[in-house]
Amino acid sequence: MREQKQQRFEELRQDLKELLPQLIQTKKRVGVTYNVMQKKTNDPSCSEQERAKFKQLYLTELHAQRAGDVTMLGFIEEMTGLRPDSFAAQTRCDLLEQLINNARAQITIKSLDIDAAKCNYTHSNSDEVQLATALLTEGTVVVDGFLEYMGELCEIYETLIKLHTEVGSRLRQLQGMSHHGAEAWERLTSNRPDNDASVLGTKVCQLTTLTSLGAKEPGSDTSAALLDVMAPLQLLFSSYIELQISKHYKSDDRIAVLDNLVKHYDTAMVGLTSIGILRSDELQPDRFAHLCEIVGQLRDDAELRLADELKSAETPSPTSKAELPATSPSRKRVIHTVKGTLIGEVRARVANQGTNIVDVRSPFEDQPLASFREDKSNAWVEIVEASKTAPKARVTPYPQLKGDARKALAKIDELVHKFEGYARGASHPKGIEESLQNTAQYLIDYADRLERHENAPSNSQKDADLVKDLRLTAGTIKEKATQLRIQISLAQAPTSEAVEYLFRHKEVHPQKIGERIQLKTGRQDFLQEYVLMNNNNRPLWYAHFHYKTSSDANADYTAASLKTKDQRFETNATALAKAQNAHQKIDIYRGHIDKELATKIFSLP
Repeated sequence: MREQKQQRFEELRQDLKELLPQLIQTKKRVGVTYNVMQKKTNDPSCSEQERAKFKQLYLTELHAQRAGDVTMLGFIEEMTGLRPDSFAAQTRCDLLEQLINNARAQITIKSLDIDAAKCNYTHSNSDEVQLATALLTEGTVVVDGFLEYMGELCEIYETLIKLHTEVGSRLRQLQGMSHHGAEAWERLTSNRPDNDASVLGTKVCQLTTLTSLGAKEPGSDTSAALLDVMAPLQLLFSSYIELQISKHYKSDDRIAVLDNLVKHYDTAMVGLTSIGILRSDELQPDRFAHLCEIVGQLRDDAELRLADELKSAETPSPTSKAELPATSPSRKRVIHTVKGTLIGEVRARVANQGTNIVDVRSPFEDQPLASFREDKSNAWVEIVEASKTAPKARVTPYPQLKGDARKALAKIDELVHKFEGYARGASHPKGIEESLQNTAQYLIDYADRLERHENAPSNSQKDADLVKDLRLTAGTIKEKATQLRIQISLAQAPTSEAVEYLFRHKEVHPQKIGERIQLKTGRQDFLQEYVLMNNNNRPLWYAHFHYKTSSDANADYTAASLKTKDQRFETNATALAKAQNAHQKIDIYRGHIDKELATKIFSLP
């Protein structure tokens, strides 16, 4: 075995000896082609075609350099496994740094390709109404140009995602190395944008292109359905990226923003599932599948960050939360709205403005996606402005509309079966309900359009029965939506949203348990307990309110949480005692109780 290792080591060393001169020559060609490309870029007499030619030459050499460096890195890592030494470790570090710089050079070139694509597309700066007008008035020329433009952007963003992901992976490898790796990591990250934020931002851009490309026909009902599902996410992306870039936000605010993200991603994934079933014939399968894939990736990332944030909140760092600034040194502000917790920017005040206004802006364009006015302390109401009138959509021929309605009805059983499957998993109950309600409205819209169509027959019993079936099925789906939300909520750990919903539908009933008792462990404060009973008069969950003293006013609790039945008496101390070793962690579920729930359900003023 030892001789075999030695023989393999010598083979690798010989391979390196042969590869090294090739890498040196490739590196020189990279430098030469870069200088020529820069010279052509700065030469006003040079045509765009000529500039593109030399840019491609430079990119070709970058690809060749990367391939050689990856091969050499593989040799070095195998040699290190056979015979570790400091020279091999330093060489590995140097190669990782060069591969990162190579990927970043490619990112720069691809970013220029985005600018070029936008310059070449006539409607790149058009808003949705302007584009819709062009699609209806100019026809297939605009459609073909739009699809070509979006397809080009899609390919560029896909390459950028891979490059940013590679940079992140190699940076993490450097972090796990010796002090040489740490020094390289510092050089590569100092005064540079956060790479994770770059990956996130590029995926957000890709979602926009995939949403536009997901339907076979731009401007169709299916295209509009995709936009409706994805539109709520657009408002959240800037908050998501802001959290990644800025570390000053308080843990409670970060948790609220991330929790809002996870819920909206869940809702979007359920909505996309509905579209995938009801409108499968009208979708571009590959584009739609990739759209769903990226939404799932972003959802998983947000959930992971939320879990990390919740874990950090349970074990605070030596720097207390109270020592962290509540707001950004800039004009950024965390606001609580009916659309969830968002991060926006306080608008500069003008005369007679009244209360503060916060704009939630697009992360890529300097324009607000929505604006909110402060209604009362830490409560924000959206400012709804009159929207531009979209052009009148073309009328679907009656026979086609009737056929589409029948196809939608035929797929309802499959859709409901799929959602019943979600009820057995970890799904967001509100998202399930909303998606089914949207499906019901989808059928009602078909019924309305059939009845109001200018070519609808006045005496067709079959058509009348179809309209009746559409409305009856819509009613059944609405009932199913409520049933599933109740079923999922009851099966999951308690949340404020779930308790409020179940209380409103008379599925849970709170009861006070005795009087306050002083705890003997932990903070040794006073606990007032409530039980949430189900309709069988059995305990479902518990609510714990903590007080400094036994005589504090009911509303003056210091902490409040929802507890599962199994963990009713679980504390950090009891969990630690149950651990089989010092490294084992037993998670304790504590559902947040907001002030509104405390007042409405538990009658605390």
